Amino acid sequence: MKVDFHIHSNCSDGELEPRDILRSAAEVGCEMVSITDHDSIAAYEKLDSSLKGEKPRIVSGCEFSVSWERHEVHIVGLNFDLENSRLKGAITRQHLTRESRAVAIAERLEAEGGTDILAKASSLCGQGPPGRLHFAQVLVAEGIVRNVQQAFDRFLASGQPAFVKTSWMSLSEICEEIQSAGGVAVAAHPLKYGFSNSRLMKLLDAFHAAGGNGLEVISGNQNRDKTTHLARLARKFDFAASVGSDFHRPNTPWASIGRLPPLPSISRPIWSDWLS
Repeated sequence: MKVDFHIHSNCSDGELEPRDILRSAAEVGCEMVSITDHDSIAAYEKLDSSLKGEKPRIVSGCEFSVSWERHEVHIVGLNFDLENSRLKGAITRQHLTRESRAVAIAERLEAEGGTDILAKASSLCGQGPPGRLHFAQVLVAEGIVRNVQQAFDRFLASGQPAFVKTSWMSLSEICEEIQSAGGVAVAAHPLKYGFSNSRLMKLLDAFHAAGGNGLEVISGNQNRDKTTHLARLARKFDFAASVGSDFHRPNTPWASIGRLPPLPSISRPIWSDWLS
């Protein structure tokens, strides 16, 4: 089954409207898809009920920022009740944290010589507060850096002048909030944090202890060895396997909607219980 459970719209730091995402997913034959904006479910407010029953099937989703030890990691919530008041309250708290972080980042960038940074970054984002990618895009547009990667390397990454350490919800808190709304919690793109294997194992052990349900075994266009490694880790920790492109914008072949390899045969698909 072709699925994609990690996609960003212009309601966070993606470029496409939610309806355009569904159209693109349908074009490549996706049968199930989830829009997982950062700490936001605003995309679903743009999709009316007339889409129910059409392909691809829409699975509710959200990517949450979480504090673990000294790191920020991401947990994707899937297939939860969009109207659950408790989860909506958690999203509101995350939203307020993002707003505070955005103000602090803008102040630091202005101390480095930028002007009207918050307003410029806000003009690039959708309904939520700007994230680090939006600030990076401002730095590129202002000619301060050549590209987004350089913006992170010089200003926005950990240890750089505009990096703001943020206190997010914990692993156990976010798992509890997602599951209280009937959803499942999935550890997102586990190899993108740059952790050593021992630290990754420690994270997954903590996630398992917190009640986590799944692991993104496939994240974008990764090589087969990485997929096999993650499939074995999912099996070790008894996690269901999820699949996501982490799509943000068109013309990125390493992160294209629905263009993902099949799961290894040892994997237990996280969507297997959703087919009835």
